Amino acid sequence: MRVKLIAASLCVTASLVVAGLAFSNTQNNDSAVKARVTEHYDDGSPYLKLTQMSGVSLEEQREAEALLRETRLAAWQYSDIDKMKALGYKQLEPMPVNGYLHYIKVDLVKDEYILDPQRPESLLFSVDLFTEEHKLVAIMYMLGADWVDKPLPSIGGELIPWHAHLDVCATVTPEDGVNALESIGDSEDCTIGSRVEAHPMMHVWVVPHPCGPFADSSAINSTNRLKGKVACDKSHGG
Repeated sequence: MRVKLIAASLCVTASLVVAGLAFSNTQNNDSAVKARVTEHYDDGSPYLKLTQMSGVSLEEQREAEALLRETRLAAWQYSDIDKMKALGYKQLEPMPVNGYLHYIKVDLVKDEYILDPQRPESLLFSVDLFTEEHKLVAIMYMLGADWVDKPLPSIGGELIPWHAHLDVCATVTPEDGVNALESIGDSEDCTIGSRVEAHPMMHVWVVPHPCGPFADSSAINSTNRLKGKVACDKSHGG
């Protein structure tokens, strides 16, 4: 297997310090505000420098910076949503969630390349609900479902969290992608479609994000989003 960027194990706790501001992520249901931040620390540059933190080696810090740099430098190739659809990227959610839509190219999820900015498995777009204009905001790297029970490739140590969704049901067609999507409890049965295989994934933001450049797309919880507040949901990646 060709691995572009290597490093070991599913992150249950991840912390990020950027320009002296601390972010924290723990996989639980809390959504307390860990740090009130503004976007001035990150102007979207590929060359963002991360501040070294306790528990993260200098090598791991450099790995995280390299992944961020190479992803942002490559992102321009994926900004045209019509071209991406023509290349085989299928819409994941039936409608925008928190203003975002994921597009996934299944063939790339199944190939031998991982963490490769030239072959991103998924693209995240913000969507204007009135004009339907799409703006690329993040790349989402995905692993095949067979990785769920394996030690995951690690890069950046605790700076970069992997996560997986274990509670999703969907109906999927090869032509249209996902037609319906729902979240369920661990012991519940699907009322639509079937349970989706869990795929480890991580986001790398190509635009500034108040919860850090490796936050999940749901990192700002919806309650505080509506109130205009920055509160990073710690459930995964925030």
